[in-house]
Amino acid sequence: MDGVDIEYSDNFYGGFLQLKLAAGHTTTKLRFGTEPFTINFNDILTISAAYQVGDFTLRASDSFSDVKSFEADELQQLQQGLSMIPTELWPQAKYYADGIAAKPHEISYSAVGLAYDHANWIVQTEVGKSQSSWLTAPSNYSAYVSIGYRLNDITYYSSLALVKNRRSLEFLAPQLPDALPAEIRVPIQQIAAGTELTLQRSTTEQQSVSIGAKWHYSEQLVFKAQADHFNIDPYGGGLWDIEAPEDIASSQQVILSVSVLAWCFDRA
Repeated sequence: MDGVDIEYSDNFYGGFLQLKLAAGHTTTKLRFGTEPFTINFNDILTISAAYQVGDFTLRASDSFSDVKSFEADELQQLQQGLSMIPTELWPQAKYYADGIAAKPHEISYSAVGLAYDHANWIVQTEVGKSQSSWLTAPSNYSAYVSIGYRLNDITYYSSLALVKNRRSLEFLAPQLPDALPAEIRVPIQQIAAGTELTLQRSTTEQQSVSIGAKWHYSEQLVFKAQADHFNIDPYGGGLWDIEAPEDIASSQQVILSVSVLAWCFDRA
């Protein structure tokens, strides 16, 4: 992300208050089906606050951005095809075309969290929601809770998280007249099938469980190991790259393991 951020912190009513403001723009590279998917976000604005008093820390944040443009041949061709379909043949085509197009969509995200850190125990939780009119990144709810325990230089932890669309992405197929020539009917049906698949790929509904450990070997060296188990509901793999259309309709299980070695070098 390219931008600027401002931070203010001070003692406040027996606790410690930290305020942050950040603004900028960024480019994100993902995959959509079998092709690269590059999204350009513009006018990103993030406001966050954290207030620590005793063993508790309360956090809240709001983030806003505009979808400036995206690069994905499959989506762009689908959007162009939808734009060419007459309204009298498929009234919903314009809605889908506008929903897939990059502009003028805005995405916002709000979250609030609470952390408890006392003696050997660390507990963190956060709930959030996003608001979006862009069909390829629909609005969702998210939440997680994490519990950790320090034992000497090692912190053991586990967490539970979930993500779910705030509303289902309804697909209304075109009701084409029987007398419509095949050279018109078939392309519209193909575009409709592509639209339905796009909505299915964009839907997110999953839960995950994670366990891990972080070893603070020294002030400069930290080792972390983590294992994650994801349960992806049918038509809920929006955060994953599920290539085969037939697999989108079934539940999926994903297990990941990660090991990280972090070394902090001292300046001479």
